Amino acid sequence: MFNTNFFKHVQLLRDKYYTDSQFNLFSVLRSESDEVRLHSRFLAEILNPNGSHGFEDVFLKLFLQKIGIDLEFDNKPLVVTEYKNIDILVKAGDAAVIIENKIYADDQDNQLTRYYETIHDEGFQIIYLVYLTLAGSQPSSQSINGLNESFLNTNKFQCISYKSDVHGWIESCLLLSAKYPALRESFAQYLELIENLTAKIKSVQYMKELKELLVKDNNLSNFLDLQQAYSSILVDLQVDLWERIQKSIEPLLGMPSDASITSKEEKVAAIQKFMDGRRNSSFFGLFYHAVDGIHQFGIEMQSNGIIAGISCPEEKHPKQYKELVSLLDKHSQSSRSKWWPCYRYIEPHIHYRDVTGNDLKVLTSENSRQEIADKTASYISSLLEIVGDARLR
Repeated sequence: MFNTNFFKHVQLLRDKYYTDSQFNLFSVLRSESDEVRLHSRFLAEILNPNGSHGFEDVFLKLFLQKIGIDLEFDNKPLVVTEYKNIDILVKAGDAAVIIENKIYADDQDNQLTRYYETIHDEGFQIIYLVYLTLAGSQPSSQSINGLNESFLNTNKFQCISYKSDVHGWIESCLLLSAKYPALRESFAQYLELIENLTAKIKSVQYMKELKELLVKDNNLSNFLDLQQAYSSILVDLQVDLWERIQKSIEPLLGMPSDASITSKEEKVAAIQKFMDGRRNSSFFGLFYHAVDGIHQFGIEMQSNGIIAGISCPEEKHPKQYKELVSLLDKHSQSSRSKWWPCYRYIEPHIHYRDVTGNDLKVLTSENSRQEIADKTASYISSLLEIVGDARLR
């Protein structure tokens, strides 16, 4: 079995090869997982032959080569972002490369199928569909529903990862930009961002010595038990967090509705299903009905974090939805969707399924978990001041 000396040795290795993260401009300007405004825009700028980097199509060719796309082009390709909801689109003559960038967001129904059909209807003869995620995951069956099976089994459809493919490509770009300090530093900081998001080990020597430690004294044979214990701890920490949130909301809204995860057993089951990545495992939480029976206050797990706010489906209750939007539209730092007239991601923004090192630091801290619960209650309280608690049961 593992003993304390093993873990002390691992910590000594980390201390030897790692220092605290330095200033990172990407993290300062945007959320590290901001797919559209950070990652898609940065990647598109580097891919763009007309980009400010000044390397013309060199970086684009490197990327295509990295993922095995053999695309010839006589003139400069056009690279655009958010074209008809497509994250990144590369147009080169009669060929197009669709890049769907997914970090934590869920797939939409027929999403990749719609993008393919949109570009096909514009007359492109050769279409590549690239699905980019942190670890190279497959898209949901709903997203590719309708795409021809023969297309999905060719290299024209690819699942690539930040952890391997994008990281390797950016490393190559970094080497080419060695004589250009500003560009070189941008690539270096972006690599660090990817490593943080994917929990990628940065030091080759650290990895080498860690592997040697694992195969020593039969340590490796016990590692599956360690993985299981780690997964169980993540569930326990999240159960504790939800219990703290429920306790913090109770003075404001009373007991949650039957659709909520109220008992410890319900919390464990919902979180375990979510952590396992099962289909439709998001969207559980704590919900509190209003007097009108139409809208409700809610704290809900999304695929990319926990949100709190007021839910009222626009399609089902258009009048009430419009009233709530009008009432809450000026609430500071809030967003809205067709299901939620007003909501906010609770900070610190943790990705509870794909946990990073920074996420672990927060989750393992009792004070930090309580801080999340307190911030949730504070936000709900601010909504109550506008909507009024008289509408609650």
